[in-house]
Amino acid sequence: TGNEVSVLEDLRSLALVATSSDQQPERSCERQRAESSTRIRSLALAATQTTAELTRVAPPLTTTLTMNRLQLGVLVSLVEDPEPEIRKVKDLGLTTCQVCSWDPKVWTEPTGKRLVAAAAKHGVTITTFWSGYPGPATWNFLEGPATIGLVPAAYRAMRVQVLKEAADFAARFKLPSITTHVGFLPVDAKDREYLATVEALKQVAGHCAAKGIQFWFETGQETPVVLLRTIELVGTGNLGINLDPANLLLYGMANPVDALDVFGKYVTGVHAKYG
Repeated sequence: TGNEVSVLEDLRSLALVATSSDQQPERSCERQRAESSTRIRSLALAATQTTAELTRVAPPLTTTLTMNRLQLGVLVSLVEDPEPEIRKVKDLGLTTCQVCSWDPKVWTEPTGKRLVAAAAKHGVTITTFWSGYPGPATWNFLEGPATIGLVPAAYRAMRVQVLKEAADFAARFKLPSITTHVGFLPVDAKDREYLATVEALKQVAGHCAAKGIQFWFETGQETPVVLLRTIELVGTGNLGINLDPANLLLYGMANPVDALDVFGKYVTGVHAKYG
């Protein structure tokens, strides 16, 4: 723009003034300072006008992107008497939490009512119900692929059913989502177990959608590209990601910051922890 040209010309002029002052010692220091001060004020005014013009043409990034700010919270356990767990959240000075349980026996009407009452009492918002499932789950590279999530065929059907029950519990007590590890998703998009896992995820996520809640993937055992592909293939429109940077690092799947370039728009929650 014209203002940008003017700014550049003023910068060149200031440089020339500085150079000429070295070559012309007869000019007084006072005169040099006065001229430089006038030029600097003009430059500042031109820069301000240029910034205003650029802002008018292309508004700042913060005004063109809308992102939900995640609130700092904590993960607590769902037990038959949830009040002490929820009280911990308030005692820490926090207002949000995720509730976690691997035991379907506590996903009952009385427990749910006590959970809702405790959250209301302490002013705590529950953002997701982190749901485990029956069967073995070994958190390493040796037994993990055969035991974690919906990928192992031996446990897939019963885990689909349990995750549907988790969705029923969450929806009954107005918890907005369920979250879980879905397992070591194969990189090969044509892998038989991968395709079967996608179909299982469609069942679980579809059930969540029918109940009016979301389904969130906990990151860790899959690469960001594979997770993004899976979300697109499941395609139920109610999918999110609970980003666990430590898991991505521990399993060697990704740099978490780079992962955001791949699936950042789906991130709805974050876990922060030591490995």
